[in-house]
Amino acid sequence: MEALLHPALFRLVIQSFVGRIRRSLRLAKQPKYLFGALVGFAYFGSLLINHIPFNRGPSRGLDAAGDDLFFGIQVMAAIAMAVYLSFAWAFLPKRPSFSLREPELNLLMTGPLSRRQVLQYVVFKSIPGILLSVIVLSVFISRGSPLDKAVQGVGMFALFWLWDLHSKAKSLWRLRLDELPPWKARFRRSVMFGFLALFWVVTVLALVELGKVAYEIISQLEAFNEEALGGIVRGIRERYEESYLRYLLAPLVWLTGPYFLREGSVLSWSWLYIFGVVAAHYLWVVTSKTRFEELLLERERVRAMSGPGKRSARFLRLKENHRVKQPFKLLSQGRREVAVFFKHLVLLTRRSWLFFFLIWVAVVLFCVALQVVLGSPKGLRITMFVIGIVAITVFPSFGAMMWGNGFRKDLRYFETLRTWPLTGRQMVRGQIMAPYLQTCAAILLGIGICLGAELGVILANVLDRSMATSIIPEDLLAHAAVPSLVVMLGLIATVIPITLSVAAVSTVLEATSVLLFPGWVLASEKGRGDIASMGQKILLSVGFALFLGLGLLPGGLILAGVFTWHHFADIGFQWWELPILSLLCSVPLLIEAWLMTRLGGKLWDKMDPSQEILEGFS
Repeated sequence: MEALLHPALFRLVIQSFVGRIRRSLRLAKQPKYLFGALVGFAYFGSLLINHIPFNRGPSRGLDAAGDDLFFGIQVMAAIAMAVYLSFAWAFLPKRPSFSLREPELNLLMTGPLSRRQVLQYVVFKSIPGILLSVIVLSVFISRGSPLDKAVQGVGMFALFWLWDLHSKAKSLWRLRLDELPPWKARFRRSVMFGFLALFWVVTVLALVELGKVAYEIISQLEAFNEEALGGIVRGIRERYEESYLRYLLAPLVWLTGPYFLREGSVLSWSWLYIFGVVAAHYLWVVTSKTRFEELLLERERVRAMSGPGKRSARFLRLKENHRVKQPFKLLSQGRREVAVFFKHLVLLTRRSWLFFFLIWVAVVLFCVALQVVLGSPKGLRITMFVIGIVAITVFPSFGAMMWGNGFRKDLRYFETLRTWPLTGRQMVRGQIMAPYLQTCAAILLGIGICLGAELGVILANVLDRSMATSIIPEDLLAHAAVPSLVVMLGLIATVIPITLSVAAVSTVLEATSVLLFPGWVLASEKGRGDIASMGQKILLSVGFALFLGLGLLPGGLILAGVFTWHHFADIGFQWWELPILSLLCSVPLLIEAWLMTRLGGKLWDKMDPSQEILEGFS
């Protein structure tokens, strides 16, 4: 019986992990990687220092709570795990959850190895990464004595490895269905969905009973304090111990045991259960008869086509009617940068402008209808308003870093871009227009959500569905002395100029930073995941935020000057002045964006395919 990993495969796993470390150390010879590594180590070092106790006294939090509350949190974790597993099994992806590179497949499939040995290599290949994650979490999260941390680390390793094995087993089970006769595959699916349905019907009924018990206890309370909380939790636990939910959730509760050991509780009988489940999953994976080789080869071919500098795989995934569809008309004469602009839009979508306008209208109408139907509850109003505000504030500043087009992607095609008949300024304008338009669309979506929330409140009041108040502060409404809808439109007129100007600065700054530090940006986009790469990303993010803050400084000074003049001149501030102030603050931002565009054009004209850019592809 081939129970252990073959020595040659074990050596291959170790050498692969050591090779990654050697490559990272070799890259440290380059200054930018070394500097990034130092920043990354400094970041982790600061986290480590913050987690050193320094005689802070007894820890609080979960240890200060009672055993009943501690056990209740463990049960909630088990329920959350059950929800995740149910969704994962109900929506199984039709692809392997593990990967083997094409050289690995060629080496393993042509060697004198059995299928079980290949699957053993797949299983053990992920262990070094799991061990590294466990070490980091043990240092930064685990608490207690070194022995407690070691025991918690063993528990985390067992749980992480079990999670990895379960994902592989689940994927192999789904792929096996395609190889079985249709009637047998349908039978297995029916059994799986029937089990999930039965489990959740019984679980929900038991949870409803627990909810009734909690309601009865709360309704009899005269005051809510620590004693009352303890009584509620104790009553729920007693009812839980008597119900059949205890037996349904027992396997998942036992799995979470190592995470909920109290300080000083080193040994737990659940260890035997956890390692038994790990062993069962291991045998499940390595004894699978699923033919996964062709699927892995096909995925590697697609990945090779869609890697850095290759976009044909995304085109191949489009349907035939989408490939031949003309989403826009490009005139034979006009500004040349528009061609670059449309090219980036095609990478995002082939939908027309009317489609996205209808989507925006649908979102606004949905927010209005939801407010009217539900009676405009306060929680819903606040939730919609917060979502809209987050979109309005986050996307202008950092939207350019989120999109998958622009110079951050196109600079990989440096030699091709050089042949285009465009000046530097035209190239920069063409590269920034599509990300800027995407950011503007996200801003307008946030504005639409806020507008829909306010219109929903007004319409609900008109239809006597609710007596809710506006989401606009009452002081502002009282000072404005106009209907809330007028104030909302005035606030929208205030938000649009300043957010669009900030988005312009952010987008141009993103393009200019790519041209200033091409090697750094390309290297950080490779997704190596090592400390040097993370340090480079930290430095780029800090620099981006710093320059964006400097761009906002002139507008802030103008705003401070206007408010100071109002204060000393004893002039009352009117709400209609907000759009005017927004326009004044937008002017310096637009000037800064224009100057940075000119700077980016000069950088593009002077740029050559230097060693710094080539290092980005290494």
